[in-house]
Amino acid sequence: MTRDMGHDESRAATDRADEVPITTAPSATGIFRAVNALAWRRGEWLAAAASILLVVSVAVLAALLRDRERLRDELRTESTSVAASRASVDSLRLAIASRDSLIAGLTGRDVAVMTLTASGTRAPFARMFWDRATNRWTFVAHDMPALPSGKTYQLWLVTASAKISAGTFEPRNGDAVVRATYALPADSLKAIAVTEEPAGGVPQPTGRMVVAGGR
Repeated sequence: MTRDMGHDESRAATDRADEVPITTAPSATGIFRAVNALAWRRGEWLAAAASILLVVSVAVLAALLRDRERLRDELRTESTSVAASRASVDSLRLAIASRDSLIAGLTGRDVAVMTLTASGTRAPFARMFWDRATNRWTFVAHDMPALPSGKTYQLWLVTASAKISAGTFEPRNGDAVVRATYALPADSLKAIAVTEEPAGGVPQPTGRMVVAGGR
């Protein structure tokens, strides 16, 4: 009996030695689930990255749009400033040219000067500068009385055969400057006069004489 028990124990030991641990192989379902989990996680990361990229892109676009509008505003401002400066320069250039022409008409080598006067207290007076080389006439008057409504002053060049209108004018604070261009033989001018006429002027003098002067 003792022999049988020893034999049984030896067999049991041999059987245990022959036993090989069996590791359970992963199933296809588990693998699929793992792959799905990884794919889902990757999708989440991609979605998050896409969202971040969208936010950054929108911010960059907004900044570019702001910069474009700022540059447009600066361009409009600069264009307006340049146009205003150009207009100012052109205005100054015209004013200087007009002033130079006026000075030349008063001080030229061939300028003849005639004085026009009137009687009375604080009577108006004027001078006519005739540039015979260019046929330009420059009339400068002072202390001219204010005109009644509907009236104007008219300047006349008087020859032996005609009274020629050299223009109408309205003084400002009693002063006036009238410029005209009219060819006239040097020996034909007899006198210069200013009369008060209806607004717009008349072909021949009809009103009262205000100032006059002869050669």
